[in-house]
Amino acid sequence: MQNITKIALSWGGFVMVAGIVGTLQKTSSNNGALAIAGAVVIAGAMISGAIADHKSK
Repeated sequence: MQNITKIALSWGGFVMVAGIVGTLQKTSSNNGALAIAGAVVIAGAMISGAIADHKSK
């Protein structure tokens, strides 16, 4: 379970950074949505990771 969380965090971070960089450069309107999607992925991974940690204790 921890591996899935790490992968989701790294992918979410990558997507969010790409979105933020794109938003700063104002290359397209999709980048803001990409940044939000990345943040949502990270939040989901953190929540699922916290739930998994809580259940394992």
